[in-house]
Amino acid sequence: MSSLLAQAVCLSEEMLQSARSEDWDSLALQEAQREIVLQRAAEQGERDHEAVGTLIRLNDELRDTVRRARDLVADEWQRANGRAQAIAAYLSA
Repeated sequence: MSSLLAQAVCLSEEMLQSARSEDWDSLALQEAQREIVLQRAAEQGERDHEAVGTLIRLNDELRDTVRRARDLVADEWQRANGRAQAIAAYLSA
């Protein structure tokens, strides 16, 4: 595996772990680092089909993990908003 692409795979694995543990600050930093590494790999013309396949798989897992977390937060917000509206309606009656 090419060195820069291997580094991108490692960062992607770290990103997935951060997402699973809901460490969004670390995830954002790792994503920024990975973007730089991938840009450098592209500039240097690195080619490694295995690494690219692994990156795609990890990206899919990461997307799904973040989507589930986002949906949970959205559901919690909707429940809280509904309670706030019910309280406001009760207090104004």
